[in-house]
Amino acid sequence: MSKQVRLGQAFCSGVALMLFLNTLGYAVDFPFTSTKYHYSISLPSGWVQIPDAVVTQQKNRLPPQAQNLIYDAVFQRGNSGTWFSSPYVIVQVIQSGRQPTEAEFQKFVNVLSGGKLLTKLDGVISSIKDADDRAKVKSMAQSLSTATIQVDVARRKYQFVVNETNQHGTTKTFIYGYFMPDGNLIQLNAYTNANSITHDLGDFLSISNSLSHIDSQNVE
Repeated sequence: MSKQVRLGQAFCSGVALMLFLNTLGYAVDFPFTSTKYHYSISLPSGWVQIPDAVVTQQKNRLPPQAQNLIYDAVFQRGNSGTWFSSPYVIVQVIQSGRQPTEAEFQKFVNVLSGGKLLTKLDGVISSIKDADDRAKVKSMAQSLSTATIQVDVARRKYQFVVNETNQHGTTKTFIYGYFMPDGNLIQLNAYTNANSITHDLGDFLSISNSLSHIDSQNVE
């Protein structure tokens, strides 16, 4: 799958999915804490974090529409020598200013699942130059619009799975989002191949279940 297709998928789910250069990562088998965005997650043993410099380098190559997106951390299981070898997780932060009300949260979910997202992404999709890639990204956005979204309205959490099929097979994207009390939306975007989902889902659920808010007053 080309970098352009991955980029389009990232836009469709609110995340930029990027191919990264080969550089050394470092093992993470303990909680990862973001003092800047006030959250913590725990990575299973064997997972590594892709260096921030690599993320920044690739983000600088994205089109103007993506320059304001925040990718706080990226992780994958093991270091095979090629970044974004399945499975891997991108942590995206969207600063909304405040936690939405239950009614606002439900409206947000309706946009994701009601087909409106495809309309909102028309400009982004049309900016993809390669016609084949553009068609694949549009197909992925349509898949998102029909996905079954599980929500916890009281806690402002949601999760769903999106499928993207091409000549190389089917990629499954597990997406988990949490509007935290301080207004930051933390969205975990976990990617794997369809034939590995049973094995990888355990790690994805472990990571998403560990996501927690850290009171800014307790962050040094």
